[in-house]
Amino acid sequence: MQRLLSTYLFVSRKLTRELLGQIAAAGFSGVEIFCARSHFDYTSKAEAQAMAVILSDLRLDLTSVHAPTSRDLSATRESGQPLSICEVERVRRIEAMDELKRAIDVAEDLPRDHLRREHDQRNGRSLVPARLL
Repeated sequence: MQRLLSTYLFVSRKLTRELLGQIAAAGFSGVEIFCARSHFDYTSKAEAQAMAVILSDLRLDLTSVHAPTSRDLSATRESGQPLSICEVERVRRIEAMDELKRAIDVAEDLPRDHLRREHDQRNGRSLVPARLL
């Protein structure tokens, strides 16, 4: 059985090599990275590439990437507005979709061998875009 941990537990802290090292030293074999810009800036290609190196160095599996839940860019997340693709206002829906796309795009720079491939049971086609495989 794998021991996995969501980095959401540390969402108010920057996700660093030291923090991930403590997670690995505690016996966890994998992490779910929570996307909050103050925690892990998923919009930064350089930060995503650095995270891939850190995960590899520490032999931590990336089990999933958790989409952002708010528009808030501050570390305290006190004034965050929910991020929802179900917003009534079209502008907010588009903003939410753009933010979610940025979180999905980070997968291109993170270790791909740990992405799960989902299939459509009706026709056997992959639900993961080919560029991510």
